Amino acid sequence: MRKIILLRSAFSQAWGVMFRRRLGEKIFVFIYPTKTRRLFQTFFCPSLRIVALARGDEQDVEIVFKKVISSWCFVSLPPADLIVEMAPDMQMDEKLIADIISAVGEHKNSAVGGIDANTGIKDLIFALFAASVADLRRVRSVCGISGYGRVDPEIIRNHFSPWERGKILASAGFILDCRIEAQISIPDGAVSLSRQMFDVENAFQDELFAAALAGVPWEKEFSKACIRCGKNASWRFVLPSENLSPELAWRLKRPENAVPLCRDCTRKLHFAKNEQVRRQLLWGLWGPRFEALESWFLAVRGEGVYRLPHNWDKAEHPLWPEEFGGKNWASGSGNVMNCVPREPKEIRRTQAQKRVLAELLGSTPRLP
Repeated sequence: MRKIILLRSAFSQAWGVMFRRRLGEKIFVFIYPTKTRRLFQTFFCPSLRIVALARGDEQDVEIVFKKVISSWCFVSLPPADLIVEMAPDMQMDEKLIADIISAVGEHKNSAVGGIDANTGIKDLIFALFAASVADLRRVRSVCGISGYGRVDPEIIRNHFSPWERGKILASAGFILDCRIEAQISIPDGAVSLSRQMFDVENAFQDELFAAALAGVPWEKEFSKACIRCGKNASWRFVLPSENLSPELAWRLKRPENAVPLCRDCTRKLHFAKNEQVRRQLLWGLWGPRFEALESWFLAVRGEGVYRLPHNWDKAEHPLWPEEFGGKNWASGSGNVMNCVPREPKEIRRTQAQKRVLAELLGSTPRLP
């Protein structure tokens, strides 16, 4: 069954359909406030069909661009205010246009931005290559490589976090896939390091790409107010990660596994000694997002009734399988559009969860 997904925020439009292996029946609609020429790219995307729609007066809609685009391409689009990305074998017909217009409704994207009109595609490609080569230089520096030396997997594992390794792997893939077509000279050492990185990280590619999407640092940006008293606090983690490899344990460093508590409240609640208190606080604060994370945790450890599905697409759901969470951020979705770390506001909590928080923290818990 076809599903229309509206991309309105700057983040969702920046990610688009990157890191997805396939689009299936999902149709992604980029909503813009004005009709103007736009430059799209398909880096880290599967092959897809791009359709540009220009809305006129009285609900008139004109298809101004329609073409199947392969991966790792730039494509210049004519003036349009709706850009649609879908699987290559799907066709844009009148029924689908009507469904898209109905789904879009009065939704608008109020963010207006732009780039220097004199910036050419070659400049953009060069900037992407420069950033990718810089990532590979970090590998060379950390491993102490000169000439065509070898990458040390142990050094890579110990020095870089999983999300950094995922970013480096993406840069390596960009260099290997685009160096010929772009006609830009790439250092031979960077090409050699790119190949080595794919060999070194072969067993963990899916997890590292997922970490690059969802495992970015967040603690410095979040509120440090204690959930109980409001004083300066630390985010204290609950589910243990000691027996998991770094390629898996990064999920337990997410905020869904942490509670902001000051030192005094930690002692008064017996947080460190009482496992039930720790879990209840986490459950009450994060609701369905903790439940989904805990389901993944138990499945990885082989405990309980939870099992990881064989068809789990980590590009689509980097945090946990689709079956473990809800359909949106508040209900526990772990899909790519809801994987950026966020504070526990607007969480969908049950009465039982609210009651637990009130009992442990007082009648007016100070939710971040």
